[in-house]
Amino acid sequence: MKRLHTVWFIAILFLVAATGSVAVARTTHGTTWRTVRVALRRAPKHTTVTTLAPTTTSDAPTTTTPTTASPPTTVPPRETTPTTAIPTPTTTPTVVATGCKGTPMPSGQADIDANPQGTTFCMSGTHNWTLTPKSGDTLAGPATLDGANSASYAVVAASGVNNVTLSGLEIRNYIGGNAIGAIHAPDPPSSTGWTLDDLQVHDIGNGTTSGAGAELGVGWHVVGGRYFNTRQEGLTAGSGAHDIVVDSAELDHNNFTNDAYTTRSHSCGDEAGGFKLVADNVTIKNTSVHDNACKGLWTDINSNGTVITNNLVYNNWDEGIFLEISSNATVSGNTVYGNGWHNYNGDGSGCPWLFGGGISLNSSDHANVYNNSVYGNCNGITGVQQDRPDGSPGLLENVAVHDNLVAGPAGVTGAAEDNGANLTSRSITFSKDGFSNGMDFCALSC
Repeated sequence: MKRLHTVWFIAILFLVAATGSVAVARTTHGTTWRTVRVALRRAPKHTTVTTLAPTTTSDAPTTTTPTTASPPTTVPPRETTPTTAIPTPTTTPTVVATGCKGTPMPSGQADIDANPQGTTFCMSGTHNWTLTPKSGDTLAGPATLDGANSASYAVVAASGVNNVTLSGLEIRNYIGGNAIGAIHAPDPPSSTGWTLDDLQVHDIGNGTTSGAGAELGVGWHVVGGRYFNTRQEGLTAGSGAHDIVVDSAELDHNNFTNDAYTTRSHSCGDEAGGFKLVADNVTIKNTSVHDNACKGLWTDINSNGTVITNNLVYNNWDEGIFLEISSNATVSGNTVYGNGWHNYNGDGSGCPWLFGGGISLNSSDHANVYNNSVYGNCNGITGVQQDRPDGSPGLLENVAVHDNLVAGPAGVTGAAEDNGANLTSRSITFSKDGFSNGMDFCALSC
């Protein structure tokens, strides 16, 4: 799904991670903006750091903060590199899948065309098919759809086709395209109520194309499964999509050019990573988002009402959780670590100033960020104001950051200062946050 390109270089107001300050800045277009940036950031190298009492924080921390940046023992270790050996696609005899009660599918689309809507199809074997189901159909595995790097899509959500379930399928080696998935919902999304249940979707896109695991439509649910090793993003949801739930999925190792996972594929100034969404009322919960060569979870272009809760977000090259010109987001209960160290906004190989937060807000409003454990990231919890006429309103304001635990890498020093700017003019508040291991509250001159 195509998106508007993100304009990154007109930065005017920042909310950072590691120390603290606030100020006034001017854009290169001559417009004066009052800038407010608040958060936790890594102290600049070659700088003398003085620790001062911040004047903009509201309450002292009330919780015990982590003392090291190492993952807690309850966090699983980083997953091993996904298997890259892909068997040669063949079409094998189809039998009724174990536990599936329905109609066998030996011929693919011909079987769908020959049966009424609402049919449950029991699939098995490996097939190079593109399927367009009817409303109410279920495509159930175990079975493999292998595009052999020649077919664009595995499953197409045609206009007005509703309440389809895909279950127990492996989908691999489809071409996809720029923000186009192997599970394809054409713009604008008009197929509602689909369920993607325990799918393994991987190796989408090739050396000449980008690709996504799945494009999500209206009222879609993703339950379990893994979306990995695509050349752009695991999941995407474009303008017009809404009321989406992603629950207990894994989104990892997306946006690399090859299976060595050393080179970024698609530009992170556009979209890529674990899940990029331009949609309303999206809930992402209980999901592991890691090792993507871009942002982990990314809202953009006036997304409204996003809920990001109880997820594990780690080792993504850019920000772990990134809210860009979005409104009314809730970010709570997440464990976020090791993100931002190869950030797109730096030179691609290190930690840039202001960006690279475990949780970052860019020109977003009415956000509630609380009860998150954020540690060992390039920066902690950050906010940035840019000149974003494409936002409604596109302002960093009405943001509450509270009851979070924020820790830095070992050896990083923090400072705090206040140069007179007024955070209350933007209703940006930090309260009851615990800072440790080199992280501290800061406003602008961090």
